[in-house]
Amino acid sequence: MKNIISLLIGLIISIASQGQDALEILQKSQAECLKIQNGYYELTQHLRFIGQSDTMVYSIKCYFRKMPSDNNYGWAFHYHRMFGEMDFGEVLYTGEDLVKTDPRDSTAEIINSEKWANYIGTIKHNHIFNLYQPFYEKTCYPCMKEGGQVNDDYEIIKTGDETVNGVSCYCVEARQKPGTFKNIFFTQLRQEYQYRIDKQTFLPVQYSDLSIAVMNNDTTEQFFRYHLDHVDINNPKNDSQLSVNSIPRYFKLKTFEEVKSPPLLSKGASAPGWALVSLNNDSVKLSELKGKTVLLDFFYKSCYPCMLALPKLQALSEKYKDDGLVVIGIDPVDKKKDELRAFLAKRGVAYKTLLSDETIPKAYHVSGYPTMYLLDGNGIVVFSQTGFGQGMEDYLEMRIKKALYE
Repeated sequence: MKNIISLLIGLIISIASQGQDALEILQKSQAECLKIQNGYYELTQHLRFIGQSDTMVYSIKCYFRKMPSDNNYGWAFHYHRMFGEMDFGEVLYTGEDLVKTDPRDSTAEIINSEKWANYIGTIKHNHIFNLYQPFYEKTCYPCMKEGGQVNDDYEIIKTGDETVNGVSCYCVEARQKPGTFKNIFFTQLRQEYQYRIDKQTFLPVQYSDLSIAVMNNDTTEQFFRYHLDHVDINNPKNDSQLSVNSIPRYFKLKTFEEVKSPPLLSKGASAPGWALVSLNNDSVKLSELKGKTVLLDFFYKSCYPCMLALPKLQALSEKYKDDGLVVIGIDPVDKKKDELRAFLAKRGVAYKTLLSDETIPKAYHVSGYPTMYLLDGNGIVVFSQTGFGQGMEDYLEMRIKKALYE
């Protein structure tokens, strides 16, 4: 009996020690990242978004320098992004200008950061997403508070050791505790962050973010992994790549001019006609729906607010179809019919869904998703909206009832 008790005590002490070691490793890693002033890295990025079965793999090369006084990013950076042999171009931020190159026409658009601060704010996440988060964002250590203490919503676990590209690493996971993540639209099943931390430098050579949730009766998964293939930290020679002069000379610089999205088609406008093919391979024409009240939903399956809208639109379709309402989804993004059909089936969507190219959403002035149009029996716009959130189905239903009965 004494041996069993001793064994249990030893096991408890071992588990507690392992947890403490994991937290200390993360604290040291974050502290090392905070010391970084500038550098260069080569990165492989794996992305799988909600609703996608394929994992996309990008390669990124990036120079960067800390700029604490900068209000936009806090860093100067210059990265080049590739998808296999496909060149996505370069993005340079100097603090004064944001420059984006376009390999298709060899142009480079220069955006003054002071004049266009608001615009840069709207596209900021696009560029941050392509940077190595541990070097830039404290939030990539969500398990830790400002002072380095553990966040109560997470448990920190050391899962062992691993050799990554010849580098001996600690393996640490931060798992969000069940029940601590609350959202009215979905139920979080799992949220975890994994770190592979160099035992010598304590720099994270790999970082991943996994989220699994149930939404609309379907289990969805989103996964990001960033892997450092090469890194050169605190080398002032890298600064030469952080000026506009570092953009290759064959790119022709042009000054940014904001292109405003056209407003949605106004009430009373005639809806542009179309003839599209459904997921069941039958042809559907807008002209054939004359006499019906038609609700068009422009969507795609990896769009979060689009997913929120789908079961609400199905409920409206069932409730008012006998009164003359026809709900139609138009997807200009997804091309794999089998995957889209399975995606919609899991969410109970039974109304017609049509595949489109970009010409139809362009004709309807779609610049965000989802975009919805309500048309009367003559194909005239009676209501339109972009986006979807809690309570919006009630307002949409009110407009449908008005179109049907008044």
